[in-house]
Amino acid sequence: MKINWNKPDLNSELGEYFENDFTKKFFKTKGLVFDTHEDLIHFLETGVLLDIDPKKFNASNTVNMTLTKKEFEDELKDPEYKRSFDSMESVLLEQGAITLPAPIIVNFSGLFYGFAGNRRMNLALKHGIPLKAWRVNVSEKAFSIDNFLW
Repeated sequence: MKINWNKPDLNSELGEYFENDFTKKFFKTKGLVFDTHEDLIHFLETGVLLDIDPKKFNASNTVNMTLTKKEFEDELKDPEYKRSFDSMESVLLEQGAITLPAPIIVNFSGLFYGFAGNRRMNLALKHGIPLKAWRVNVSEKAFSIDNFLW
């Protein structure tokens, strides 16, 4: 089985920030506040599509990511989450391959925030498929929004 990972459509992921109070609050603690879609797109566009080794993730260096089988099973209790996951998984199982947008991970100097694509990431992990992610790196110096040059 194979997942063909593509650069995510960043416009379709904007709700992960603007409609998610947890994400907005967490980013604010890092000095990142986005008032417009354009500002968030500009930030996310700095990412790159990279191979990701999920074994490097753990509870102490990740936020907003499902890492354990128990966490994943808890997520599947949400009917919408399960329906979406099952839909992707059925295509993968029936066709042997699926093309998906890569999950988006924001790297705050070694603290990895799962911005979008938790279901897609879990599909790969469940089936032992190599994982790619759109990784946006943020340095400590950039933790103040005043340091971003638009």
